[in-house]
Amino acid sequence: LSLRIGDTTIDIIELSSGERSYHVIPIVATAFGTDEMVAISFSVDQTFVPSVVTNGENPDDRELGIQLFYSFLETS
Repeated sequence: LSLRIGDTTIDIIELSSGERSYHVIPIVATAFGTDEMVAISFSVDQTFVPSVVTNGENPDDRELGIQLFYSFLETS
């Protein structure tokens, strides 16, 4: 899982299982740049299609990656 602001990679997290996990990622203030709005993007290097990995038992043909349940920014 890669977290990016613009063209800059903020962190890479190795997801080793399908279990839920919790991560704290410190981001320095300068990484946000000077724009009023900032988009943090999350991307995975491996995706899966449920219908393929279940041999058709699950008819879902969407290409999936991760589920992000909760995210927030906190200043310190």
